[in-house]
Amino acid sequence: MAHEPAVVTTEATSIAPAIPKNPTYPKRNHTTEAAKWMDVLADWDTKIEALLKAVPAGKDLGEMGEKGRVLAQMVGSRDQIRDSAKRLPREVTHMYHEDLERLEHAVAALDRLFMKYKSL
Repeated sequence: MAHEPAVVTTEATSIAPAIPKNPTYPKRNHTTEAAKWMDVLADWDTKIEALLKAVPAGKDLGEMGEKGRVLAQMVGSRDQIRDSAKRLPREVTHMYHEDLERLEHAVAALDRLFMKYKSL
């Protein structure tokens, strides 16, 4: 049958084949958590921003003594939350659990620092 076309178009060949996935690669099943952690981050951003606005103009946090030190630590904890919240939904297996633990510790530290700042 030398006169048959080289490519035969049928219904089965017009459907795009599924992209093969490595069955040993773990599935990302934490992608829906991003909104939750971004809400936590936004909440802390507004609280810290309000505290930073209370800093007198022209004054550095280092010049404020204990309050300035605690406020600087709060900013650092917020940055840890931001980093972990961005990475967390993309992580899998043990990397996810490490980032989740880091994120939970940062939120707990920020809670403690906020209470300490309010008591000063």
